[in-house]
Amino acid sequence: PLAATPAPAHAQPISALAGQPGVAHPPRVEIIALTGDDALLEQIGQALDGESTFRHVESVAAAHEFIRPARPCVLLLDARGFADLNATVAGVQSPDGTCIVVVLAPPDESANVARSLKGSATFAILSIPVEPGPTIAVLDGAREEALARFTLAAQRVVASVATHAPAAPAVAPPLPAEREAPEPASLAVVPAIARTL
Repeated sequence: PLAATPAPAHAQPISALAGQPGVAHPPRVEIIALTGDDALLEQIGQALDGESTFRHVESVAAAHEFIRPARPCVLLLDARGFADLNATVAGVQSPDGTCIVVVLAPPDESANVARSLKGSATFAILSIPVEPGPTIAVLDGAREEALARFTLAAQRVVASVATHAPAAPAVAPPLPAEREAPEPASLAVVPAIARTL
């Protein structure tokens, strides 16, 4: 089967990021099969290991119900029936880039499909009918990439929140009970300190 070279990994492996502070435990990766071919669904099912949530949809609109930010997923896109594959792949991307697209195509169309998807965000191309061995290998790589992108997206959110968080207001220390309160003029410095933090 023809498998395109996976997209360059611009993310660190998930194992290196799992313990980073501020990154929640990643959710299960959703595998979404966009096809109307029941035989293909059965072949895909044989390559799944039970570690991911599996969903079947028959349209791009239905796929968008499950492709959301902060939800890592792998979309298996049946190339048959789509005139403009490049536009379809671009259209199913999640806003944060955590959706990994694997295209499935018949062997006699694989070369044309690969040419049409050059420069797209396609992770790999698998031949139809799918074979368990290569499919398992590609799905494993796609899941790892989805989780790595999810982790990086989560870290970016945490960093953005930390960068834009308001400074904690300065608070004057409590006065000992036996001392008298200072003159009101000396309290005016507290708001000024708060503005400079």
